[in-house]
Amino acid sequence: MMIKEKAFWVAFFLVSMVVLLLEVLLTRIFSLQLWHNLAYLVIAMALLGIGAGGVWDSIFLKKDTRLNPGWFSILAGISLFLLFRWIGNFDFQWGWSGIALLILSSTLVFIPFFFLGLILVRIFSERAKEIGTVYGINLVGSGAGVVLALLLLKPMGMPKALMLVCLLLGLAGFLFSSGSNRFLMALAFVWMVLCLSGFFCAERWFQFKVTSTKSMGKFQKNWQDFNLEFSRWDALGRVDAFSSSRAWLKFEDESYFYRGLTIDGAADTTLISFGEKLGTSAFFPGSEYGQAFLLYGREPKKVLVIGVGGAPDVETALHFKAGEVVGVEVNGSVLEAVKKFLPEVARDPRVKLIKSDGRSYVARSDEVFDIIQISGVDTISALEWGAYIQAENYIHTVEAYEEYLRHLSPDGILSIGLIEMHPPRNMLRACVLLVEAMRMLGISHPEEKIILVQQAQYIQMLARKKSFSAEELARYESELGIHNPKGPVLFEFRYLFNQIAELWIRYAPGMGKPDDDFVKFFQTVREGKEKRFIENYMFDISAVDDNKPFFYKYYYWPFLSFSKEAFAGPILWAQFLEAIIFALMFILLPLLTLPRNSSGGLARNIWFFFFIGLGFMMIEIPLIQRFVLYLGHPTYALGLVLSVLLVFSGIGSWVYQKFFSGRSWVVLVSVGGIVLLNVLVIDLAPALVSKTISHPLLVRGLLSALWAGMLGIFMGIPFPAGMSQLEKNHPGLIPWAFGVNISASVVSSVLAVMLAMTLGFNKVSLIASVLYLLAGASFFLLKK
Repeated sequence: MMIKEKAFWVAFFLVSMVVLLLEVLLTRIFSLQLWHNLAYLVIAMALLGIGAGGVWDSIFLKKDTRLNPGWFSILAGISLFLLFRWIGNFDFQWGWSGIALLILSSTLVFIPFFFLGLILVRIFSERAKEIGTVYGINLVGSGAGVVLALLLLKPMGMPKALMLVCLLLGLAGFLFSSGSNRFLMALAFVWMVLCLSGFFCAERWFQFKVTSTKSMGKFQKNWQDFNLEFSRWDALGRVDAFSSSRAWLKFEDESYFYRGLTIDGAADTTLISFGEKLGTSAFFPGSEYGQAFLLYGREPKKVLVIGVGGAPDVETALHFKAGEVVGVEVNGSVLEAVKKFLPEVARDPRVKLIKSDGRSYVARSDEVFDIIQISGVDTISALEWGAYIQAENYIHTVEAYEEYLRHLSPDGILSIGLIEMHPPRNMLRACVLLVEAMRMLGISHPEEKIILVQQAQYIQMLARKKSFSAEELARYESELGIHNPKGPVLFEFRYLFNQIAELWIRYAPGMGKPDDDFVKFFQTVREGKEKRFIENYMFDISAVDDNKPFFYKYYYWPFLSFSKEAFAGPILWAQFLEAIIFALMFILLPLLTLPRNSSGGLARNIWFFFFIGLGFMMIEIPLIQRFVLYLGHPTYALGLVLSVLLVFSGIGSWVYQKFFSGRSWVVLVSVGGIVLLNVLVIDLAPALVSKTISHPLLVRGLLSALWAGMLGIFMGIPFPAGMSQLEKNHPGLIPWAFGVNISASVVSSVLAVMLAMTLGFNKVSLIASVLYLLAGASFFLLKK
């Protein structure tokens, strides 16, 4: 192979890698600046930009006047640099200005991906006879991009990672132009030098403003001496710790300095420095954090904290002289902050801090605990407009609550804290989950085993496996009266401004106001009629499970409540509709300008690419979700499953091109394999998890990779097989095939989430299987 040809393939690999690397980085940036569900809207626009670029290149540029792909690579790098310099100053607000900024962000993201699309589709169309190799390299490069994003984001940080993207695009431009265009080679070289020098200035060039609708943005705006002391990027988000001269907790006659801690500007908690007063402070028994310990009534031997955050729950356990405290936190950067600012807590010999998903840790553990404490990571600003509606939450499902109950000692207390709204829905759904879990475990009369204690907006649910006696309730009520704060509390980060923060029992067996929704619910539980209460309640508070783990989805289909607190529902539809509109405007309508003789047989030949475009994402999204619990960390699931799926799809594409090109039966075998594995995973995945979840991470990773790899090999065959048929019979339809396929993929990425929220991931997988069966049937239309 000539050096020029090798350089071409390396450049194509780099561009393919940059596309996925950039998508991951964009998701993290917009999750910080906006909210994570809006971030995926921007990614949809990025994918449409790729499709539009390829289609427009096919339509408007003649082959003899087409620019070298290196130009587009450099233009993509320059436009990305300008994009990130500009959007870093955006401050998204609810209202027309916020909607305008969102549309502007989508348009700006569209531009660099448009240039990348000009490269990708040209190579796909001009190398159609080598489609297996082309598609294989593209998918392997995409998988490498995912891995690179997950590996480099934390050590490099976002600014330098963005400079790396610009540098890689410059290198691709240099390789594309090697041996053919010296001026372009020189320009690409200059751009790479600028990018390398930019590594020293990246932190100043790329600064991303957190929207003031988030907690960090609010305090950054209101605290004049706001001081950012810690900031770390990783695959789960950006973790920030900050302080101010106003960051003081004043409780009774005590004062403690604290730092705010946020993930992507929200999920806020505090790092409170108690120092030598940790064992004597009145804060712990006088706040919601200490209620499980007061109720337990003695020194617990072993405590489990799920979601360490700023470590207030760990500090509470130490205050009450716990023998051992296990703190599980999914975000490693959060644990770094705890170790930096609260070293006396992190180094305490009784404390063991573990980086893992809390639910997965419990499932893998055979330990029992006297207290399991889960203080909510949800934020007031997020809940006010439903920002978590699309967030999968495996901490709060029926199966999760069953696991917690199994790991309690006979007298152990399960303590779950959540912010509650009015009318109630968060803690009310948690009560529904716990009652369902208790019934599943054969625990009778759940209403006798649950207490709800409220302080300001926070409710702490205290539960155990045996009923509370009248004597125990009287003792706890007495303790509550002793430790209730007598004076005003100043805690700005918790929105307490010299207010009385009274602790009061909202529900306990035989206690509570008759007209309170919680009391009404537990009365129906006593009568065995809670399902009627749930069905008639104003919000959807039905029990959620691992198949449909959307704890914060309180609105019924079609989620179209336009109140401020349900804003994310219309946003979900906006994602779906904008994806369709942009696909029509920039991909499908321009294709109508093709000469009629180049689009002959369109109606018959395009369905195959439409079905596999829809089906691919509907397999990928549920597959990643299934392995989050199993692997114990969202990053592991995303990185391993997605990269293996893409890489092995690339291998499948190459194998088809090399050994089976033109053989229709291979397509039918691949479709059959996809459907079989996709249906089997619904039943086999739970069994696999239960049998092997206690195995080391390496073993679980290999088993996950094996399944994703087998599926990937089959999924890599249909697209190149379809393209090969088009190249033989209808080469003029190749731009249409690419445009329809990517449009369907973009729409499917939003549609899959909407369907999962309503039907569950299992049914989404079944729908994907039906789509691939339809693709198999429509493949024979390509041969006519």
